[in-house]
Amino acid sequence: MISSNRTCVNYHKVIPPKTHRLSARIYLDRPRGYRGDPNWKEEYSVGGGGPLSLILVLGGARSGKSSFAEGLMAKYSPPVTYIATAEGRDEEMIQRIQRHRATRPPSWETVEAPLGLVDEIRKRQDRGVILVDCLTVYLSNLLLQEEMQALDAAEREERILLEVTTLGEVASKAKATVIVVANEVGWGLVPPYPLGREYRDLCGFANQRLAAYAQEVYLVVAGIPLSLKDLSLGR
Repeated sequence: MISSNRTCVNYHKVIPPKTHRLSARIYLDRPRGYRGDPNWKEEYSVGGGGPLSLILVLGGARSGKSSFAEGLMAKYSPPVTYIATAEGRDEEMIQRIQRHRATRPPSWETVEAPLGLVDEIRKRQDRGVILVDCLTVYLSNLLLQEEMQALDAAEREERILLEVTTLGEVASKAKATVIVVANEVGWGLVPPYPLGREYRDLCGFANQRLAAYAQEVYLVVAGIPLSLKDLSLGR
């Protein structure tokens, strides 16, 4: 489950149909309090920043989630910042990152942040749009730090989820729109080794925590985005 060769930036090649991207933009055009429920109240969200300060985009491998997230960015005014969390640990990975970088418009600022994600968002929180791709790789980077491996599993979980909470607080209160891409890793096979199971559970807890701060949460399946807070029975 944890590999330096796994990265959300590799999943963007699956392009969702144009009609689906337009449908997502229709959701974004609705009033901020809208969730498909006339009784929906703003206090159901933890965050309190500008309109759609934090958007979470979830999906499996090659689901089209990164392409959908990049399409959402067109809705907002520049500057555009792309924060990549993957590291080029080998030649094959370096080439993947270079190919992906070549597809981005030259006007986008690219920031590589395998660690220190919250600080990078704070530096740019006053305007524009920020895309983080992706949270799942970032969690792997945190988990595999030498100092983390010296702790027990409960302590690692507490520290990492505290950072996710800080990320949610900062992003949801930013004037910039922050779009975070993350994997849904819990729908596959159970990892055969303890660290893999710990990582899978950590990703699930982190997604839940960040979703509580997000004004919009999308799940992308086979290139088709679903607005989860519109569909949620709890909203």
